[in-house]
Amino acid sequence: LTCCFRAANFHNMGSDTICTVVLNAPDAAAPVPKAIEEAGALDEINKCDQQLRKLALRVKAEFISGADSEASTVAYDELQKSELWHDFVALSKKLATCSLDGLLEDVEARKAFFINMYNILMIHGIMATKADTHPIQAKKGSFFQEVAYVIGGLTFSLDDIEHGIMRSNRAIEGRPAMFADGEKDPRFKYIIPAEAFDPRIHFALNCGAKSCPAINIYRKENLDKALTGATRNFLSDPGNFAVSEDQTSDELQISKLFLWYGEDFGTSDAERIAWIQKYTDVKIPESVKALDFLAYNWDLNMAKDVAE
Repeated sequence: LTCCFRAANFHNMGSDTICTVVLNAPDAAAPVPKAIEEAGALDEINKCDQQLRKLALRVKAEFISGADSEASTVAYDELQKSELWHDFVALSKKLATCSLDGLLEDVEARKAFFINMYNILMIHGIMATKADTHPIQAKKGSFFQEVAYVIGGLTFSLDDIEHGIMRSNRAIEGRPAMFADGEKDPRFKYIIPAEAFDPRIHFALNCGAKSCPAINIYRKENLDKALTGATRNFLSDPGNFAVSEDQTSDELQISKLFLWYGEDFGTSDAERIAWIQKYTDVKIPESVKALDFLAYNWDLNMAKDVAE
């Protein structure tokens, strides 16, 4: 299922025609695997979520490598050939009829659900487009607006999930808010309220590049602990965070996530540095007054072999 519209490209800020490709469009002719039939009716979002998380955990165990403190690599070729992925794609099509209204009263459940959806959709999108380089390197920044899932009858692209839902419909780099029509957009009611916005989500969302945070599967019951762990793990990697050995240096080396989403962590470098200090045991010298951004590795997180 494909539809096209005019939109501002996030990465080159030009006006491009964006064609949204729905990756989980239901196919009535396709047989539903027995394992999915036995899962029971999937008309409630919690059932959809539970079944998808179970399969996602198997995908992570069998086809995704890397410790929690390391960048994740995905064996895309092997995964796409597997029976497990066939079952996963079939189950993802059930999302189209799973109403999201069951998550309206539970913000933590909504956060966990959409984090998982983003990471799953990212993997699905890479494989569906047969990418062997990251979309950013291939100059296809619109990829994040193009690949999408239908959930409860509504279409959500990667950008819709990240900037519309998870970032409380915040604008970025001069681009208007994802759900510019506000409450007129039927997806708007599912955004994370501004008062519940949590910048730690940036260390849970994996955008398919080697400098991205590790891929994990989240659930509401331990979400706060898991997000803290994801943030601390990300900052434990010297490729993401480093304090100069020169104790008089006035700059802190940090991931470009703090450049692109700086306002999510504070309104000044001083506030951002204080935020970082909460999630690392490394003492940031008092001399540090500014941020220096580390190179971001946009190589695709593709693995040839998954560690046994």
